[in-house]
Amino acid sequence: MVGFKHKGWLPDIASSKRDHRRCTDASKKKAPRLRILAFETDKSISRLISLYKSISDYEISRLKNRVIKSKGISYLTSTDEEFLLSLACGERTDDLDRAVAVVARLGKNFGDPWLSQFDLVYADLKLGVMDYGKLE
Repeated sequence: MVGFKHKGWLPDIASSKRDHRRCTDASKKKAPRLRILAFETDKSISRLISLYKSISDYEISRLKNRVIKSKGISYLTSTDEEFLLSLACGERTDDLDRAVAVVARLGKNFGDPWLSQFDLVYADLKLGVMDYGKLE
């Protein structure tokens, strides 16, 4: 524990906390929360972009023609293409479910009722209760 005091980043953290305590302005007190939300939003957007790119025609074609037919995949899992594609689909669906959970949690910070109930709308779409074509 003694050695941590001599690290270069520790004094910076301590001084920034002291500077933050000196601020009495209400807008400056909200700044750390805003930075955390911005970081979380950035991370979520990055995940969504990665998910979107992973379901492109090129990536699906690469998955079907190269990845599934590789010797390593057939040796470790299966040679059944339909089964392997269902696994990949399930993995992408799980990624989308996690992204929806983050969007729903972030949406509850806003006053819009559609954003605050985004997870419920997604669940209805996923179950087929709500028709995607009827959404505005």
